Amino acid sequence: MASRATLVSVSCPTTSRCLAIDEHGHLVSLVRGVWSSSSAIPATEVSANSPVAISCVAVTWCQAILGSGTMALFHGSTWTSFGVVDNVGDIVALSCPTTRFCAAVDDAGNALIYRGTWSAPNAVDGGGQLQDVSCTDSTFCMAVSSDTPGTTYRFNGTRWSEVAAPNPSTPQGGSEPNTLSAVSCALSTYCVALDDFGEAFVWDGRSWSNPVTFDNNLQNGGDALSCPAKGFCMVVDDTGMAVPILNGSPGTSRQLDSSSIGLNDVSCASAARCVAVGGHGRVYNYSASTNAS
Repeated sequence: MASRATLVSVSCPTTSRCLAIDEHGHLVSLVRGVWSSSSAIPATEVSANSPVAISCVAVTWCQAILGSGTMALFHGSTWTSFGVVDNVGDIVALSCPTTRFCAAVDDAGNALIYRGTWSAPNAVDGGGQLQDVSCTDSTFCMAVSSDTPGTTYRFNGTRWSEVAAPNPSTPQGGSEPNTLSAVSCALSTYCVALDDFGEAFVWDGRSWSNPVTFDNNLQNGGDALSCPAKGFCMVVDDTGMAVPILNGSPGTSRQLDSSSIGLNDVSCASAARCVAVGGHGRVYNYSASTNAS
């Protein structure tokens, strides 16, 4: 592994190739199981202690969040900065299904659209903070908010609209709010959203399912998930746990890392191949044939 820094975001455009960003904004690549340094994002573009994330369509085309409303484009060997594209909030998540379309959301309830250049922030959730977004193509995205109760928003290629939200159960006697934290969509008729207390909700194109508790040990964790195909998602959290969601039901959980190190992100190029990343540059590979890392 080229870096021992904490890896905060990973994107795998193919089953054999991934790109990841560490806490300092450095880029590393994975090719056929071997990690190596790649073109570094200019240090002046990375904001300390701000959200950093990456979404790749191919190993030669990625977009990255660099903090403080700044975005950059990776095209094979070098980075091109878009500068500050959001001056009203901190961009926290993005999703790029093609090289011609991406969506991003910020912590002020705004969404931005990329079609060659980034649009201005568009108010989607006037009263809350958007947490995550996932797009299948230029005509479908789903975003989730940390409103209480959690809210969800759908993009149809032209505009965002609120859709009937999941119904998270009240955790631990209602002592803490239960909000949505992550979403991933394989199809416009298949998304999975997570709340803050180990529950998942499945979108079937019309509505969200009732909550499914996939692992009590994930309660209060910072969850991430990747859903590459209908009926399959992989969830990881900051206690080092990984749990597959298979056709709406939880699979066997696995403790990949310690709670003191944890996992920050996961990307699945297919239902047979996932890569999870976490602290100290640690990387875990999932193969459906062996279920081993």
